[in-house]
Amino acid sequence: MGLSLIAFDTDHIKRYVFGTEKLKEIRGASSLLDYLNRIVMTQLADRYHAQPVYANGGSGQFIVVTEQAELFGNEVQQNYLATTGGGASITFVSIPLPEHIADISNDDIADTFALLQWRLQEEKQHPPEIFASPSHPFLRLCDSCGTEYADDQKESQE
Repeated sequence: MGLSLIAFDTDHIKRYVFGTEKLKEIRGASSLLDYLNRIVMTQLADRYHAQPVYANGGSGQFIVVTEQAELFGNEVQQNYLATTGGGASITFVSIPLPEHIADISNDDIADTFALLQWRLQEEKQHPPEIFASPSHPFLRLCDSCGTEYADDQKESQE
């Protein structure tokens, strides 16, 4: 049973957080991403018995059983999309750790970290080829960001 190093990085954080000029919504978006990154990602890691390297600042790295790396990554992605209503996404890649690595805190794995970061950036620069946004004549765009579809309209109380 081999181990892999998996890395996550939130996509377009600034676009999601600053998609509006309303301070209350900026704070809410920032808080939501922080919750997803530090709490949800770590809870999912526990379910997969993944050892955290770090999870903060919109990214994270974990050591996980190789056979579960893809499942773990996909579940984190699904949580980001579901929690933010498709407004935020996260990219992940994993690479197997060399067999001779017993403990990453004691062994030199600088080359492994460098390769992981290179693959993560490569993945982020080449998103899926097909991206379809739903379109319908009765849908309207959000009043705050102007790019996402509105979920619900509430009358302002003035």
